Amino acid sequence: SLAMGCIEEQSIPDACKKLEIINKNYILGPLKFAGFSIKENSIGENITSAKIERSKSLQLLHEEVMTHFVKHFSYEVQAEMLISENVSDSSLHWIRNYPANSSYENFEPHITLGYGQIKNCCFPSQITISELAIYHLGNHCTCRKNLFSISIKK
Repeated sequence: SLAMGCIEEQSIPDACKKLEIINKNYILGPLKFAGFSIKENSIGENITSAKIERSKSLQLLHEEVMTHFVKHFSYEVQAEMLISENVSDSSLHWIRNYPANSSYENFEPHITLGYGQIKNCCFPSQITISELAIYHLGNHCTCRKNLFSISIKK
């Protein structure tokens, strides 16, 4: 996730336009795999992620998205705002604390793989991202409903 927060439904069209503008300004090449990370969530469960190298271009893209979306974001998330029947407290905690824990100098690019610890897993040395998107989140901050996407400029 380049950014995370709650956006009012009426602000989504403006957010989509902002993402189109941002996309015109960045060329994001292949991203490099940087190993695996196992961290505990707010309730002590292990979550494994594939770490992605924080390149200068990826960091700048993250900061640009955060800067443009700050006027749209709220962090007063409630369980009924997510697409899921059961929303964990750790999901709400993650969203509420995204700016302080995961943005700007605390940005840690990764792909969340899931609960537990992996063994004997291979991961490609680099990955290519094909689009930027805005999603309605589900439990565990999963991308559940694509609200807008745009192909990344090559």
